[in-house]
Amino acid sequence: MMYTKFFRFLNHALILSAVLSIYSCVSTKQFQEVQDQNEFLKEENLNLSNARKERDQMLSEKETLRSELQSTKDLLKSTSANFMGIQSSYEELQAQYDLLSQQNKQLLRSTAGEKSALEEQIAKKQDDLDRRWKAFQEQEATLKQQQEAFEGLKSTISVRENQILELNSELEAQQTALRQLRSTISDALSSFSANELQIEQKENGKVYVSLSQDLLFQKGSNQIDEKGKSALIKLAEVLAKQKDLDIVVEGHADSDGSVSRNWDLSVARATEVVKILQGAGVTGEQLTASGRSFYAPVMENDSEENKSKNRRTEIIISPDLHGLFKLIRDPE
Repeated sequence: MMYTKFFRFLNHALILSAVLSIYSCVSTKQFQEVQDQNEFLKEENLNLSNARKERDQMLSEKETLRSELQSTKDLLKSTSANFMGIQSSYEELQAQYDLLSQQNKQLLRSTAGEKSALEEQIAKKQDDLDRRWKAFQEQEATLKQQQEAFEGLKSTISVRENQILELNSELEAQQTALRQLRSTISDALSSFSANELQIEQKENGKVYVSLSQDLLFQKGSNQIDEKGKSALIKLAEVLAKQKDLDIVVEGHADSDGSVSRNWDLSVARATEVVKILQGAGVTGEQLTASGRSFYAPVMENDSEENKSKNRRTEIIISPDLHGLFKLIRDPE
């Protein structure tokens, strides 16, 4: 579910970015920033999709190998039973052969006709014994091959299980780190009210810091107020200590005004927030500015109260997945 929602989020981001390129009248610099973000999101979408496919493929291979292992066990059991039967038959034939050999010695003194009949019978028994012995040797060779295949399957399953455990451990470690980060951010921003900002870790595993327009901007402006700068600097002091995070800043508007104006405003506000965060110590490589206009509301734009909730800036924090993708591509 976490990856499905993440894919939906990325797809929405790409669609909205396409609308931006058609309908928005943003500046060349802003347009380029949005284009860069689109490329980044496409790459992240592809990387995460590949990671999910690789993980699903390894799980499927594990189940297939388990099934083959069980089949090999059953075949080994059946072959062992056949081997014991052949060995028992061989011992029985050997005893018969010894008895016939002894009888042959006794009958050597009998008539020539009886001797010939006995020799023919002994020859038939010897042929049967030789055939059984050959079958026994073939079964023994087959059993050895199956044992070698069984050991190979066990080794392959062990490698796959270790890879899956390592991936799960890495994912869990990242989620634990994000939970700790959410707690640290909450402590750092505890002086601000719930109406001004909210902090939440959603089912997709990402931490969302949602800041209201009233905290950051005057209505219709992209100039950040002093109180808003204070909140962003406190947040940046926490984020600057984490170099393995991807941070997307999304500007959101209500439905008032033109489509073009809302696009411009949402992008401009996100860009201003990114500048504050970078100026306070967060590296530019970690940051992405994104405008969503009024296309991702948290409430219906049917009242002033709801519109005020939609006028917000969201800072979305997620783990850098490049290390995880490297682990999938190169598990050794």
